[in-house]
Amino acid sequence: MRNVALRVVVFQEGEQVCAQCLEHDIAAQAGTLEDCLHDFERLVVGHIAIAVENGLEPFQGLKSAPARFWQWFEQSKISLTANPPSFTAEGLERRGIVVEPPQIRVAQPQAA
Repeated sequence: MRNVALRVVVFQEGEQVCAQCLEHDIAAQAGTLEDCLHDFERLVVGHIAIAVENGLEPFQGLKSAPARFWQWFEQSKISLTANPPSFTAEGLERRGIVVEPPQIRVAQPQAA
């Protein structure tokens, strides 16, 4: 069984809320925090499902996020509770992949 556990930093950029994964340089943005996290979740589960369907390792070839996002995450004192993913990709658990709720922190406003 392989568990996929990610760390995510969220921040506001103009009118958009952004979610940046640390382990892999993937991100989502939307007009609200709820929509942003929803889109991020869809992106992650979709990426894993497509990789598995094609016999690839999920996130293969993706670099980690730039250093500034890691710093924002480490400096943040604000954690968000993430729910278990609401999206499921058929066959992921059968193939030994479990997507865990991400560890999410909010970047301080001056960092964004």
